[in-house]
Amino acid sequence: MKTFYHLLALLLGYVVLVGAFIIWGGQVPKDVMILDVVMSCVIYTVFAETTFFPMLNLRHKSHKEVGMMGLHYSSIILFAIVSVIVMAVGITYRFSFFSQLIGQLIALFVLFVGRTATLHSGEKIEQIYKEEQTLIQNKDKLSLQMERLVDIMRTTANIDPLVAERIGVINEELRFISPSNQQQALILEEELIGKIRVMSIMFKDYEANKENIDMEVEQLGYILEKRKKY
Repeated sequence: MKTFYHLLALLLGYVVLVGAFIIWGGQVPKDVMILDVVMSCVIYTVFAETTFFPMLNLRHKSHKEVGMMGLHYSSIILFAIVSVIVMAVGITYRFSFFSQLIGQLIALFVLFVGRTATLHSGEKIEQIYKEEQTLIQNKDKLSLQMERLVDIMRTTANIDPLVAERIGVINEELRFISPSNQQQALILEEELIGKIRVMSIMFKDYEANKENIDMEVEQLGYILEKRKKY
């Protein structure tokens, strides 16, 4: 129902615009008046679009529309100003239809470039958001594997206190590494996950793998120090 009323208001706006030109545009040549009516309707449409159908979508987690809005509004305002100036100057100084048509095509070109730039901006924002989410997911995946290792370690009997302390320190340090899109950082994160999974298996038979676990803990700490540089 809300959409219906918005469309109804939009149609009524067109009627008012056309009626105004018919009533007060008697001295304007017919071809110029048709051009001005069309351009007035275009101006009205782009502004009505932002009023009746807001571009901000709170359901979209990237909120790309927020980054697009400034460029979007700037482009339609500039388009409207150029178009209205062409109309006013054309009518006042009785420029030819062709001259006014060229002027309005320039205004439409401004609108087209603005829309294209706005869409490109939105795509770029969404791309960056997806990349950031991927990096966060990678870090969360690493943290989850480490938490599982800590849980297994806590249920293991007779564990070396130094090993337990070192794993606890590594777990804390992992919380504070920053997501990175550098290829070397991603490789190191995969190495860390691989080491943690191997250690989780080793802890199931701690006594038999005690020496290997000690070495794995040292290697885990070494890889983590390298990852912290990115």
